[in-house]
Amino acid sequence: MRKILPFFILTSAILVAGCTSENINSVIKALPQVKDFLSQYSDADFSVVYWNAEYTQNHLSEILELCGKTIDVKDYYYAVISGENTSMKLWVDKDTYDIACLIKETSKENNTLLECIEYCESQPHVQCVGSWNISGAYPDCICEYICDTEEPEPVTDIPIIETPVGNTTSAQNEVEFEEWTDGSVSLMVPKGWSTTAYGECATKSFVVFNPNNTINQVFYFSEAGPVYTSQEQKDFDEYYMSIGGYPLFYIDSPVVVPFTSENFLNHFKELAEAYVMSTIAPGAPKMENFEIISSENSPSKILSNADEAKIIRAIFEQDGIYGEGLFYIEIYNFEYPNLGYAMTFIGVTYELGGLRTHEPMLMQVIYNYTIKDTYVSSCLHQQAQALSGALKAGQTLSESSDIIMDAWNSRNRVDDILSEKRSDAVLGYGRVYNPDTGEVYQVSTGFYDNYDLNREYYNLNNLQVLPDNDWDLWTTPTISSDEIH
Repeated sequence: MRKILPFFILTSAILVAGCTSENINSVIKALPQVKDFLSQYSDADFSVVYWNAEYTQNHLSEILELCGKTIDVKDYYYAVISGENTSMKLWVDKDTYDIACLIKETSKENNTLLECIEYCESQPHVQCVGSWNISGAYPDCICEYICDTEEPEPVTDIPIIETPVGNTTSAQNEVEFEEWTDGSVSLMVPKGWSTTAYGECATKSFVVFNPNNTINQVFYFSEAGPVYTSQEQKDFDEYYMSIGGYPLFYIDSPVVVPFTSENFLNHFKELAEAYVMSTIAPGAPKMENFEIISSENSPSKILSNADEAKIIRAIFEQDGIYGEGLFYIEIYNFEYPNLGYAMTFIGVTYELGGLRTHEPMLMQVIYNYTIKDTYVSSCLHQQAQALSGALKAGQTLSESSDIIMDAWNSRNRVDDILSEKRSDAVLGYGRVYNPDTGEVYQVSTGFYDNYDLNREYYNLNNLQVLPDNDWDLWTTPTISSDEIH
């Protein structure tokens, strides 16, 4: 299939460089070649977008295929003029207004098919290795994505680590793991849990969750986004669509300003519910109302040029249930055209109060991610860089799990205490303890005030509130207040 330029990204450009869009249009329409074309097609549609040098550099291969030659890496105006049965596309030097490349297509059939290719390949599709079957004429395009039907070989070579990651706990030892595979990648997941995979090749992602309590989950998104990193850019894109421009599949994505890892988390539910992600990954967790416990820079990055890499511990809400999670996020802001992505987004979460006990078990899922060789070969067949991307995915998760575990095992005890206190505040509980036995009891908020005034009437009359900085007491499993009577 012929490569085409991703027009849905081009339309996100802002017409800048010291000229208004009206002036640029006039300059380009005055070029002899364009003037001659417009004299034959007076009703032709006319549009111009700005390419900076970086964007030109990133699309030299497509330009070479379309133009039959390379052009200098610099700033250009890219103009598209569409008549009834022909079209003209040209790259105009921003400074000299010289034409670097001009393409004329005179076949209506080929022109409308090219427009449908541009449109269809910007649309979400079923996540599998396959290709587009495109027909019709824009805007009545018929876009059908067909998955390859070759059955992959079963996965049998799944390594299982014998020593649990992190501190051994009773919860870890009681969990039985089983293999899950879609024929391309495989995981070891807690028995009875559900797994859904999304994406393909370098964008392969997954969500593993307990169907009885979906907030107990592990997820990995090799790419999550885009989100807008500028309100002005979103306003421009909405205006572009309002005047008949190509539909932008990410137009309802949230604006995340400032674009930080913490703020990305705060807006994640909006992204998960937006068209771009709800279509491709409908099972993405709808997490909201984050309360950050700790946030620290990662000592290393998976993506070397990421703007930042953070390890974040936070309390949040999902589907009306409160949970706590440990998240690894690498973000990258494409300043042109003001779109941001989490290029690696990993989360292990559990219902509030259970993360510290179950974190080692959750990390097993991340650590045992493997990729089948036959899938790598299929990716290589589908896209030029898929092989390296697919191979890197397993390495990425292995490295990420080490980073997360190192951060978890070296965490500050103050964070554990803060987590327990915020958990109590969210759930409406308090804690008291018996100084003689060290036993800790979970009680309702305000219980102690009444108890302290009437302690002589209780079977346990020596209970005290927990000291603020006693990590041992704050992390001791609690006993029901029914024992206090």
